[in-house]
Amino acid sequence: MTYVLLNFCKHVRARPGVDPHSSGAWFDGWASPPPPPADARPVAAPRTWLGAVGWRRAGGAIAFDEAPRAENLIER
Repeated sequence: MTYVLLNFCKHVRARPGVDPHSSGAWFDGWASPPPPPADARPVAAPRTWLGAVGWRRAGGAIAFDEAPRAENLIER
């Protein structure tokens, strides 16, 4: 989840936070949630165990300043 939600910071050298061009504002797993958007939710709620519950068991809520761990990256 960290890679998916925060990878934009690395590529556009943005400061930590929610990517304004993503559905991250509606993500309910932030350690410090941003204010709720006024717009309708653009994505469906997760329907699988992994998407709804399982990912939280691997580390819990995600902080804006997190980054993928180096040992999880694949060198090519």
